[in-house]
Amino acid sequence: MRSNQRNPVTPFGWEIKQKLIEKRMDQKTFCTTYQIPASRLSNLIHGTRKAKRYRKQVSDCLEFKNNVCYLFLKARSKHKY
Repeated sequence: MRSNQRNPVTPFGWEIKQKLIEKRMDQKTFCTTYQIPASRLSNLIHGTRKAKRYRKQVSDCLEFKNNVCYLFLKARSKHKY
């Protein structure tokens, strides 16, 4: 039986959402523009998978500073998937 609960948005996910708002772009348009699967962007926002390749690509496209990605990776490394 599958749970109807959604995974909460991670701090990195909120950063993604904030940058998308600043760029006035929705998630679907962002994914289409930068050829990122929508499922992987969702994984990054909710922290359900590591998606390392796409994390770097999203970070580069949204012009994150390295410290944001580092803090996210450091926080997530304490937890198992």
